[in-house]
Amino acid sequence: MESVANGLKIPGIGQLFNNSSWQFGYQGIAGIRYNLSPTFTLDLDYRYFATIAPTYNIPRTNLRYRTGYYTNNFVASLIYRFAPPPPPPPVPVEAPAPLPPAPQVFLVFFDWDRADVTAAGMEVVRLAANAYKAGGSVRLQVTGYTDLSGSAGYNQRLSERRANNVANAMANLGVMRSDMAVTGRGENDPRVPTPKGVREPQNRRVEIGFS
Repeated sequence: MESVANGLKIPGIGQLFNNSSWQFGYQGIAGIRYNLSPTFTLDLDYRYFATIAPTYNIPRTNLRYRTGYYTNNFVASLIYRFAPPPPPPPVPVEAPAPLPPAPQVFLVFFDWDRADVTAAGMEVVRLAANAYKAGGSVRLQVTGYTDLSGSAGYNQRLSERRANNVANAMANLGVMRSDMAVTGRGENDPRVPTPKGVREPQNRRVEIGFS
């Protein structure tokens, strides 16, 4: 609802009448927004407002008249947005500790029922000796194994001979015998599990490990 006042005043005569009444009003609003930049925005708005035109009687006459009220408003707004504070710096994340290097193991393989180091085996022994010399003060584990053919007692002795032969070859290449722990494991811990009696070449070996 809107209060509408109307009147008529004639110069030299004075105020003829002055009326007011409550009328229904209505309006329409439309607008657009345009971002000029990340910080400036332009708003354009239009507003139309009007009331229902009432009818009035002019006092002391037989005259009637209708009048109304309406407005047109145009508004332009320039909006400035202050820049937000910079985000906090990221929390530094500690790099995970590097994984320890995998233990280096050299494998020397043997012919069936033999304990002598082959030419191919000697190449592996040389590599192990060079790694020992490059690594400074280290301890070596020289462990002999057999396949699962033959008796357990015989295989134990054969694994020990293999380990000792490799240790002797390492010593001849400059490795201190006191830096080597030499043992035989017989047919235990096969590299390739097999039934008893199988001559598996991968199980006839000496492992040279560093610690």
